[in-house]
Amino acid sequence: MVEELPGNDYEISGYWKVARPNGASEFCLAFEGLDDMETLPIEKSYGCHIVGNKEVGLYFGKVSKSFPEELSGFMGALSRGST
Repeated sequence: MVEELPGNDYEISGYWKVARPNGASEFCLAFEGLDDMETLPIEKSYGCHIVGNKEVGLYFGKVSKSFPEELSGFMGALSRGST
């Protein structure tokens, strides 16, 4: 993670700018935190997605047996540069 940025005080808890150690392949993760009456803090967010590509995301609100596989797929998409 290169930098943590504040959310939008609505559905996004915060953003992480992420890049490889050499600075290449930078992208931004948006952490989703829309709640009934407030925006959840980033540590309580229930999912994340790549800004500009909501198809590359991960839901961690309910960790199930399939979560390791979903996490692996998410990490694979990031490694392939699906940002």
